Amino acid sequence: MASFSRTRTIFFPSTLCFVLLLAPSPSYFASGAASRVRQRKSLADLPYASPPYPRRLTEQAAVIEWGNSAVISALDAVSSAPAFGVHASDGAFFEVEATPVIGRPNDGSSPLENADEVEGNMLVLTNGGGKSAVKMATMAQAAGAAALMVVNILDGEGGDAVAALKVLKGEEAAAAKVEIPVVSVSLASGNELTSASQPEEGRDGLPERIRLYAAGDRPFFEDVSGDGPVAYLIHDVLTEEECDGLIADASAVGLKSYDGKPNWLEGTDGAKEGTWKNLERTYLWKGLFKNLRYKTMEERIEQVTGFTADQTSDFQVDKFSESGHFSPRYDHVLNAGREQVATMIIFLNDPPDGSDGGGEIVLPSADPPLKIRPKRGMALVVHGALDDTKRWEVDSQSIRADMPVSGEGWEKWTATKYFRTGPDPLVRRIVLPALSAPTGGRLPGFVAVAFDVLVKRLGWERGVRAFDFLLMVV
Repeated sequence: MASFSRTRTIFFPSTLCFVLLLAPSPSYFASGAASRVRQRKSLADLPYASPPYPRRLTEQAAVIEWGNSAVISALDAVSSAPAFGVHASDGAFFEVEATPVIGRPNDGSSPLENADEVEGNMLVLTNGGGKSAVKMATMAQAAGAAALMVVNILDGEGGDAVAALKVLKGEEAAAAKVEIPVVSVSLASGNELTSASQPEEGRDGLPERIRLYAAGDRPFFEDVSGDGPVAYLIHDVLTEEECDGLIADASAVGLKSYDGKPNWLEGTDGAKEGTWKNLERTYLWKGLFKNLRYKTMEERIEQVTGFTADQTSDFQVDKFSESGHFSPRYDHVLNAGREQVATMIIFLNDPPDGSDGGGEIVLPSADPPLKIRPKRGMALVVHGALDDTKRWEVDSQSIRADMPVSGEGWEKWTATKYFRTGPDPLVRRIVLPALSAPTGGRLPGFVAVAFDVLVKRLGWERGVRAFDFLLMVV
């Protein structure tokens, strides 16, 4: 079975979710990370990774698929267009169904020894031979390939990085002559592809046929974490209509000015006065009473994250008006066996055209620090806790902040979901949404207060049990 690697180590196939959920991250005390952030003159002065994220474009998103009606496997890919080659948005001109063939040599460093096998099929090469993407595409096209797939073995990030396919200076004329689809995939994806069949079938582990097509509105991933924390982007996790619907629902319920008080029932800790500005918030309790629109969103989120619906909170909607910001904080909240271990923040609107608008989310303790610009429908997922000998502890690198909104007249809207290690009790998913129904989803204030009081007086485990007992009585 063929396997691509950048060292002598063999990288076994893995799905993106597996890599992201289990990838190791440095563990040091949260207070230390927070103090390092405070020692900086300003969040704006940090040496952020450049360019900021997101770096992938929806129109570059492609899918490589194989299998049959019973079992279908798929990988994310990135098209070389608009730099060169056929655009993913060109529909039928971009779509290819062919047999994948690994080039010999597989890095394209010398003329192909198996050019006769490549003709009419999809050539698979790595970017480890020192040849540019345009030169590899020219080689593939000359051999009669229907398409070229480049496996990225050079970048780190746990084998999940997808290399950008660029036109180098002096290659413009050659790039203009490339008339086949050219895509890039990560090392993890390349190794998954080479494990699709049994070695004895004589296919180097490759499937017999694969299909390449534009992703369209299909969600796709972009890794941002580098050496930590575990963080990634999911593009197009919500449609424009779904984003607008959440803004409308939150506006109808009514957002309240954030007061910094802890609301453990809804997944947020307290914040010190002066660490936020111009922030309004509401929570849309739906539980088991979701309409079709909410069920569709929940099912899609469950599919792309691997967290089941009963492990996932309802939507918390935030609105930052002009100059609105929130200083660095953690999202990990203990909850008696249902620890809050990851957070998904979905941008619900775009900055004004021609303006950056501010409002970026930054991860100041990442290495290097990361800056994520708002993009409607895109989600940032940050894993805020590490599983250390069965005890969940805060990942100090997961601290995040919201930069000031600077676009004139622009308001940044986000929808947040919290992922937990275990399911919420059925009684919460029934009674709390029922109590919230008269307001359209906002829980009466006394309920959250009662939860906080019980936890403070009885401790997490006993307090949560007492609260759930009261709900059963109701």
